[in-house]
Amino acid sequence: QGPLSSNSSSLETRNDIINSSTAAEQFGISEHLLKQLISAGLLTPTSSRLIDGYGDYLFSKMQLDKFIETLANLIDRNNTRQKAISVDAYLKTFDIKRRKPLADIIKATLKGEINVLKVPSNRLTDVLLDISAIERFCPPLSKNPDYLSVKDVANEMDIYTDAIYRTIQSGLLPHTITGKTKLIHKDDVDKFRKNYLFIKEIASEYKCNPTNLAEKLIDEGLKPISGPSVDNNLVYIFKRKEIASIDLPSVIAKEKYKTQTGRIGKSKRQKSYHQIIEQLSLITTSQAAEIIGISIQKLSILIRNEQLNIEENKQLPSYKKYLRHDEVTRYLALYRNNPQLVTLSEAALILEESDDRFFNNWLKYQRLEVLNDGLGNKYVYRTALNEIKAFKKIAMSAADAADFWNIDRSYFSNQRKLGHLIPISGPGIDDYGNYFYARHDIESIDNENWW
Repeated sequence: QGPLSSNSSSLETRNDIINSSTAAEQFGISEHLLKQLISAGLLTPTSSRLIDGYGDYLFSKMQLDKFIETLANLIDRNNTRQKAISVDAYLKTFDIKRRKPLADIIKATLKGEINVLKVPSNRLTDVLLDISAIERFCPPLSKNPDYLSVKDVANEMDIYTDAIYRTIQSGLLPHTITGKTKLIHKDDVDKFRKNYLFIKEIASEYKCNPTNLAEKLIDEGLKPISGPSVDNNLVYIFKRKEIASIDLPSVIAKEKYKTQTGRIGKSKRQKSYHQIIEQLSLITTSQAAEIIGISIQKLSILIRNEQLNIEENKQLPSYKKYLRHDEVTRYLALYRNNPQLVTLSEAALILEESDDRFFNNWLKYQRLEVLNDGLGNKYVYRTALNEIKAFKKIAMSAADAADFWNIDRSYFSNQRKLGHLIPISGPGIDDYGNYFYARHDIESIDNENWW
């Protein structure tokens, strides 16, 4: 390669230099996928913001041709009977929950892990690859021994499953989704356990109350990275190295420490029921109803639905019912004061859909998990809603597609049955009950002859 002028404006006028839009068009891919290839080090632009401050990527035509030529030199001419799949078909039709980024597929091809069967043109999307090799390279996650279910992780850490779900939401445990199931890679579990621990792990080892222990650690100056007072997680999580740096037996033996309510822990002596109420931070049902802002009748519904639990202790007076203050606080943090929850009506507005369309697209087939606060109020997670918004940028339901073209939705069902339109999500693909199609496929339909 000869020296190229560093003047971006002069580069752009040269016939052998093209911008990112033209390069993506030449390869038959989107500019987003082109940037993935750049980030993976598979393509090196002649000019860019990082190289010389120019806002767009500029490429040498020779480099793009060499890229395709390199793939052509890898053609396995001894295996002509292998079943092939084009890069374009892989991107559009391969199982979405197994599909790996295009950059990973190209890297595996260059390493010889995926055979090249044919390179019919200079378009990357036309390159034919060995589909059996891709099947091996992209195994089903549900059968992949490197992934664990939330229940498996909970059992391994000796914690309840809801704590793992909350930890996933806090961003401390990366996950992937196959169908409706959240899966966590073993490496991410090992990394989490190396760096963090649930308070229950220490409490079980020293046979003490986890809530009191967490408060003692906080009083000692340790800051949890997740928990009720941090991000509405149900369980406190601390950094393992910080726990290792303190004298745990001494902290556990503390008799005076600040609680979340500002009280001071009592010494170990015979307790009257007043002392039990104070130590456990118990409140009456009427106080609990007032804190939540509901009637006693509605509080009884929450208790009946096991959202809240009456404290069972024979030393407490029988004429009153008590609940733990932190359990009421947890309920408020979980539903009423949780910034991560959005009501269904708010969610429909965020997605710019009618209530009926929102229900049929996302709730009817459980594409969004719905939380019920026990009183009939329903919510969805904001993070899940953001994932749906991102999904809508690349996909359309049949109803949305019908609105886009102002035609009957049956057209798309007919096209799917004829094999002219391939859904990227739905029955037989990721087990959801309604079909979604690639937005690019819908928007590029030739509408001159619908039928």
